[in-house]
Amino acid sequence: MKCAVEKLAVYVAQPASTENIELNEILDALASEFIALDVSWVKPIQRRRLSHFAKMILSCAHQVNPEAQPMPIIFSSRHGDLHKTSDLLAQLQAREPLSPTQFGLSVHNAVAGLLSILTNNKAPIVALAGGSDSINSALCEAYMQLQDPEVERVMVIHADRALPELYQEFAYEPQLDHCVALVMSKVPEAIKGGTSFRLEQSNDAAKLTQLPALYLAQALLQQHSTELCGWRLHYD
Repeated sequence: MKCAVEKLAVYVAQPASTENIELNEILDALASEFIALDVSWVKPIQRRRLSHFAKMILSCAHQVNPEAQPMPIIFSSRHGDLHKTSDLLAQLQAREPLSPTQFGLSVHNAVAGLLSILTNNKAPIVALAGGSDSINSALCEAYMQLQDPEVERVMVIHADRALPELYQEFAYEPQLDHCVALVMSKVPEAIKGGTSFRLEQSNDAAKLTQLPALYLAQALLQQHSTELCGWRLHYD
């Protein structure tokens, strides 16, 4: 399947380093592209309620779509806003009353929905959680939506935070706050300065890619092919 990437934004919390040597090389390659958190475009009354997870997503989404053009949103995350959920569970354990607003903002599609409200975007939203394949599932969903003759472009957003301390013992991949957003189009030939790629299922037993959204971002920025958890990304 072939698509084009019109715009790309990457956020990684600082300091951007892990114990994974290969991933550190990816982070070094992406360092010049990292954006800063910027939700100044959100009204103060709404901005003060945003979690760090929400700020990552809104900042990257605004970077790739500053004019708030309406388009479908495909959001993927392995754990969602687990920090918020973890706090809510702790409050339940302590028999404290829960905030309806905080509970509403903890569900998996909450920030994508908030983005659509803030930008008056009435296009469909899909929220995915597919473990290590979350970003790959989002790319497949984007491709399928682009087959609709009425859909010219879609926004794909992937975000995850380092696990809360309570869950760190269960982590088996590098822990790093990161977010990647891209606007995809189905007409590669019409894109000037964009990145055209093909995503194909790989028959090789490729190794599990750690934080694959960042590997995807590097491949797109440096225009090279890479393996993504059973998929092969070909740069054209």
